[in-house]
Amino acid sequence: MTKYSMDRALTLSIPEAAKVLGISRYSAYAAASRGDIPILQIGKLRRVPKAQLMGMIEGNSIDKLS
Repeated sequence: MTKYSMDRALTLSIPEAAKVLGISRYSAYAAASRGDIPILQIGKLRRVPKAQLMGMIEGNSIDKLS
């Protein structure tokens, strides 16, 4: 996904969310499995709602990941 389209998207892939959070893909998948990163499940597809992720970051609840 290009930067332009990622800015406009309502959801992110887990690897994209990992980049936003500054963590590894592995850590992001593990955090998503634990429920530490908000996930929207559509069939087998797991997406991270951007608004919820940004709210989590702004609310300083990111410390759940460490």
